[in-house]
Amino acid sequence: MNQERYQEIFLNPVNERLEIISTEELFDQWEAITGISPEETVFIVIIPVYNEESVLAHSIAHLTNQKLPRGSKMIVHVVTNGCTDNSEAIVKEIIVNNTFDSMEIRLDSIEKAGKALALNHARKIYKEGIMIQLDADTFPTSNAICKLFALLASQENCVAGGIMPKRICGDGNKHILAWQDYFDHQMRTMGGLVGRLLAHKIELVVDFPHNLGSEDTWLEYWTAYNYGAHAVKFLGRHPKSDVGANYPGVMNYEEYILQLFRWVAEYEKLLQEFPELLSAVVMSWKRMEQPSNIIANLKDIKENPENLSFFDKIVAYYFLKVLGKVAKLKKFREKFGKGSNWESPVTDRVGALKI
Repeated sequence: MNQERYQEIFLNPVNERLEIISTEELFDQWEAITGISPEETVFIVIIPVYNEESVLAHSIAHLTNQKLPRGSKMIVHVVTNGCTDNSEAIVKEIIVNNTFDSMEIRLDSIEKAGKALALNHARKIYKEGIMIQLDADTFPTSNAICKLFALLASQENCVAGGIMPKRICGDGNKHILAWQDYFDHQMRTMGGLVGRLLAHKIELVVDFPHNLGSEDTWLEYWTAYNYGAHAVKFLGRHPKSDVGANYPGVMNYEEYILQLFRWVAEYEKLLQEFPELLSAVVMSWKRMEQPSNIIANLKDIKENPENLSFFDKIVAYYFLKVLGKVAKLKKFREKFGKGSNWESPVTDRVGALKI
C-alpha cells in the first residue's frame, strides 16, 4: 500500500467540526448535518446489564441529562442478562418515576448472561437505524449521545463509531491509575473502538458472535474488514473535543491484571474463530502504530498524557508491554480464554507480522 493511500484510509480523521462544534450550533444545523429533522430523530440507547446495581441508576441519570434537539426522542432500553442482584428492580423503579416526555425507558430481561446476547436481543427489536450501546458503568457527557448519533448519520461511509473513554476516579494505587490513564490516552490519540459507548448502523452489521466477550474489538475488525478502516470513526480524539465517556477505573492490581489477561485471551480467541479478520487487524494496528525505538517512546511518554509524573508514565508504558507479553503465554490463554481452541496457528501468524 502506498503512503498516500495509507494516509487517506488509516489517518483520515473524523469530521473535525463535530469534535468542536457547540451543542447549540449542532442543534441549529441538525437537519443540514444529519439529514434528519429533529422531530424525526429517535436516539436508541441500549444498556446491557449484568449485576450493575451499584452504578445503573447513576448511568441512567446521565442519560436523563442529555441535551437533545427540540422535538426529538430518546429510547433507553435496558436489557438485563442473567442478573442475580437488584438491577431489574432499580430499572422498574426508574420507569415508574420517569417524568421526561422526550425519554422512554424500557426493560427486557433474558435468562442467560452474555453482553452479546443482550445486544443481539435489542438488534432484533429495532432492526434498522443507529443503535447506541452504553456500558452500565459509563457516564457520558451531556452532548455524547447527540454527537455520536450525528457522527454516523452525517457520514455515509461511517458504519461504526465510538467515543473515547476517560477514567474519572482519582483515588487508588497511583501506578494502576497511571497505567489506565496511559492506555486511555493511547486509545484517544490513535483510535480504537472501546466498548463503553459505541454505535453502529444496525442493517449494515450482522449479529455479535454470542461466544465472544470482546464485542467492541469484533465490531471494529468486522467493520474494517467489510467496509474498510475508514468506516470506523471516533470522537474525543481532537485536543479541543468537548465530548467524552467517563468511567471509574479498576482500583487494584489483581482486577487490572485479570482484566488485561481476559482482553488478550478474548482478542486471540476472536482471531482464531474469524481468521479472515486478520487483514482488518493489520489495518487497525497500522492506524495505532507505536513509536519504533526507545528514544521515540520516551519522547511520546514525556509529552502525553497530562497530569502524570514522567516516572509513572514510563512505568505505565513498559509494564503494560510486559503484561501484554505474559498474557499471551499459553497457560494464561488456557486460563482466561473461556475454552478457546489454542491450537490454531492464527495468533502465531499475527504475532509474526511486521506492521
